[in-house]
Amino acid sequence: MTPSEYQKIKTDLSRNQISKLSAHEKRLLRFRKEGLSNQEIARGLGVSHGHVRNCFSIIYKKLQKHEHDMSLIDNVLQNQ
Repeated sequence: MTPSEYQKIKTDLSRNQISKLSAHEKRLLRFRKEGLSNQEIARGLGVSHGHVRNCFSIIYKKLQKHEHDMSLIDNVLQNQ
């Protein structure tokens, strides 16, 4: 497999995973990219800190990631 073929498969997989995210989840990722903490995001949206934390757990599960990764967030926001 050539590097370009690998990149295409990786991009297609990312788009498939990104399509599973709701508009709310993508908005949370934008806030995270801006450097906001869970508590800051919760205050801004008028929801609980636990809600935001749970949403991020769901996001990472949908994207098949286990931790916060800024490059992942950049990829999601660029490939919407």
